[in-house]
Amino acid sequence: MRLLIAYTLWTSALCAAFERVPLSFSQTACGLSNFMPTSSPITFFSHPANLARSQSKSVAMFFEAPFQITELHNFGAGFTMPLKFGRFGVGFHALGNNVYRESTVTIGAGKKFGDYFEAGLVINGNELSIKNYGSTRTVSLSASLNYSLSETIQWSLLYQNFNGPKLGKTDELLPQVIAMGFVFSPTSTIQSVIELERDLEFETRYKFGVLWQLFKSLTLATGFINHPAQMTTGISFKIKGQRISYAFSTHPELAFSQLLTIQFSLP
Repeated sequence: MRLLIAYTLWTSALCAAFERVPLSFSQTACGLSNFMPTSSPITFFSHPANLARSQSKSVAMFFEAPFQITELHNFGAGFTMPLKFGRFGVGFHALGNNVYRESTVTIGAGKKFGDYFEAGLVINGNELSIKNYGSTRTVSLSASLNYSLSETIQWSLLYQNFNGPKLGKTDELLPQVIAMGFVFSPTSTIQSVIELERDLEFETRYKFGVLWQLFKSLTLATGFINHPAQMTTGISFKIKGQRISYAFSTHPELAFSQLLTIQFSLP
């Protein structure tokens, strides 16, 4: 039965592969928003412009259990560092098991232009492997922008897989997603985000999230997505220079998803 499912995925549903889901704590807990600002080195996987904010060499690792389905377990790591010409990031993540596996290696760059504008670009090397049916590879490009409208409002724009990558022998494209949003920072400890996200093959989704830093060592977050209707929440602790975070999201028809991340800085 699993091989039949694998063959179906291989021949007719490759367009659903490599969906770029936000993977950092603040993104996941704040309504799966791409744009919530964060220092996490895995944020640039889905929002390349966030690389422009990297201030030091930093590493983050994550493990995600979508819908409590073992076959969809997702793990990976990211590393970012500042350079003279901008900011650099590299990472990987993998989803699946020995029957069906999606693997991605990501290289990104981000830069701040003046006081208001940030831009970033990532190159993804994607490989899809299905047991007894082989593997196929493709390269995808994604880019995003941040623009500060004021001291408290940021506008962001994202285009994932804008080069129209295809996987395998099908004519179906990898998911192409365009998102736009606003981040509001009324105080130094509270941020909120409103985002519109459109997969070109599906209807628009609306996302909302709030992040509250109660103390330097404790952060809470929550959010909502309208399609399908999902609630998200999470908590993050900073302990001896390490940040340990947990987030989860509900689903109207499936089990809830969980995300665990660990982040630390390097000398």
